[in-house]
Amino acid sequence: MLKKILLSFLLLIVFTIQAQQSYTFDYKLKITTYNKKQRKEFGDLIYYYNSKDSSYTMQLYNNIDGKLFVHQENKLAFYKFNSSANKGEINFTDFKEYSLDGKLNINKIIVEKLGENKYSIFCFEKEESKKPSLKLIVNLKLAETNLIRFYYFDSGYKIEKMLIDSLQEKLGDNYIIEDYTVDYMNGFAPHCMIEKIEKINQKITIP
Repeated sequence: MLKKILLSFLLLIVFTIQAQQSYTFDYKLKITTYNKKQRKEFGDLIYYYNSKDSSYTMQLYNNIDGKLFVHQENKLAFYKFNSSANKGEINFTDFKEYSLDGKLNINKIIVEKLGENKYSIFCFEKEESKKPSLKLIVNLKLAETNLIRFYYFDSGYKIEKMLIDSLQEKLGDNYIIEDYTVDYMNGFAPHCMIEKIEKINQKITIP
């Protein structure tokens, strides 16, 4: 009887561990974002990345409210960060599905080199379109590992992945996006730049 109870308890522990999901991050970036045209600042964001796996990212706003995006599974987890706890404490509060598609439909991307480590990216809704739906000016910096990510980008993961792939086709080394401006062609043109970059070793486990 005791053996059966112990076996059941061990199986429960195994199933619980398997049900949990873990995500590892090796880079932490502090990002400042503001609107160039309106001279309006949006504040600072902290982004957490795994340089070897872009299928998930995590962000923290005002050092309190955070989101974990698991792109390939269309999952979004909300959390609260308690900085007063030992090494910081993350408490997940809600989980939901979200769309990878975003607000735009992009079928053609043109990347042009403007100067040393500077590129323009034009995105078009259709192959035959003459007027871009999205325009970006990107400044790069050599990096130890590949960290091409478009932080503070709200046009969907699929388009972000298309932008990353199109830009990387022009590059031969490892780079990080030091700053970029994205023009949504509607008067909204946020400029994003890295204030600080830090190598970390952080693992997050969610239920």
